Amino acid sequence: MVDSTGDLVPGLIFTSPNLKDLWEKLDAFEGEDYERVLVDVLMEGGIVKKAYIYELSEPKVFLETERLKLRQWCEADKPKMAEMQCDPEWMKNFPFVRTPEESDAQVEKLAREIDKLGFGFFALESKETREFVGFCGLHVPDWDPPFGACIEIGWGLRSAWWGRGLVTEAGNGCLKFAKDNVGLKEVYSFTTTGNTKSMAVMERIGMTRVEGGDFLHPKIDPGSPFALHVLFRIRF
Repeated sequence: MVDSTGDLVPGLIFTSPNLKDLWEKLDAFEGEDYERVLVDVLMEGGIVKKAYIYELSEPKVFLETERLKLRQWCEADKPKMAEMQCDPEWMKNFPFVRTPEESDAQVEKLAREIDKLGFGFFALESKETREFVGFCGLHVPDWDPPFGACIEIGWGLRSAWWGRGLVTEAGNGCLKFAKDNVGLKEVYSFTTTGNTKSMAVMERIGMTRVEGGDFLHPKIDPGSPFALHVLFRIRF
């Protein structure tokens, strides 16, 4: 009935002679089998010919905190993610701005990584509003870190949600997940030298700056003001 992306997948199809009868069937169908359903009705001459029933799926949730769900990505996240990555306030610590197409491709890549590994940069969803508010999670760098192979923790939050402690809350949850569910012994994090807000989060979730660990990010032009990164680590 559903697929792993959270998209709607056709399910039961049944016929009904009129709308009243259709909705009576739908009420019974919903109560017995599914929490929520969506129906597409094919009408012909005022008569219901077919009703296509869907289960309205939920993306898989990997962990929860007091105010957040950390879950798999879905199609509905793409516009908000693209909007976030075009926000000058959020992107001021990054050397580039992604186009909507590039952002969509990144979401799809992150979802595939979660499917493959069982962890990744999870989508963050507010429990109160059910809105997509950003991302947080664990990631295997797709480049060769000068300090050796590692798993990092990273995050990004839509600027409208800043100042509420959500990244710290999500970060603490992800570190517990890294230790208890993934079995990691250590986790790294890094950011540009000017990103003091992220460094403050790293400290709040118990990470410490690695002495002599500053490095030039190999995927950024060494002459760029974004090239020099600081390195943080936590060991369990």
